[in-house]
Amino acid sequence: MIVHRRKVVVKNYGEKGSFKLYLLGDIHYDDPLHDRKSFLKVIKKIEKDPTALVLFTGDWLTFANTSTQKKMRATLNISTSDARDSIDRMVMTTIDKIYKDVQPIQDKILGMTEGNHGWLFETGETADQRLATNLGVPLAEGILIVNLVLHYFTKNNVKNRSCTMNIVAHHGAGGGTTAGGDINAIEKRLAYFSNADLICMGHTHGLSCTPGSARFHITNSINPKVKESVPWIVRTGSFVDAFSDNARASYPERRFMRPVVKGYVEFDVWMNVDKENKKESIETKLVGKAVPIGLAAVSENPSNH
Repeated sequence: MIVHRRKVVVKNYGEKGSFKLYLLGDIHYDDPLHDRKSFLKVIKKIEKDPTALVLFTGDWLTFANTSTQKKMRATLNISTSDARDSIDRMVMTTIDKIYKDVQPIQDKILGMTEGNHGWLFETGETADQRLATNLGVPLAEGILIVNLVLHYFTKNNVKNRSCTMNIVAHHGAGGGTTAGGDINAIEKRLAYFSNADLICMGHTHGLSCTPGSARFHITNSINPKVKESVPWIVRTGSFVDAFSDNARASYPERRFMRPVVKGYVEFDVWMNVDKENKKESIETKLVGKAVPIGLAAVSENPSNH
């Protein structure tokens, strides 16, 4: 588990001081049906936004999943070093291409989670580790927790108030054959974290952004109050077509996975002020939506906000 803190300075209270948070996963850069054009379009969109932040949930490659890697390594152990070196160079070349595409937004990346597709180089470094090291960003083999601290500074550069936002990210564990099952699998994990504002996973290629069940908190003050918070449950989508009528099959088609909509998730995040008592209550507010690619105004979950 990696716990990473990131400070964010906002320009104002309320929605006029909001910033965008993007969640992307399952890029599958080397897949025959990877949608590189759409992926680069989103990268450019993030690059042009001076306040945008982004988090990646893994599976940059289709080559090779966990079980395939084990079989390949067993075979390579009895082969020549040339064979191992050839595969290492092939994967490194692909990772270096991904780095060039993503490098323009490297300072906006909150972190990455390691997927179940990739490669373990002869050096002991994984493909995801190589990419994360080149980008200079945190990488979690399992759970990544990002603690965002939002600050607002007054015109005379004196810090006024701050609030926090907790993000829990994982490549993915479990899933469902329906959109509802996909969401439920994440909501079960949400129970592990009492104060997570957002939990996101990839892996199934599902695309959804759903408010979870409301939670109540009793404040620790002279006059205790009950406050409500609503965590968000996210499947981060993908950038690979599920099925195609051409001769080449994508990874989802070969696995006969559930057809899903390509896309990603974006949030608006801001510091919210309690209008009744400005000094007493400042908290983080966020509203998210799934952004489908190729099917305008279509998403897996009709309750998306």
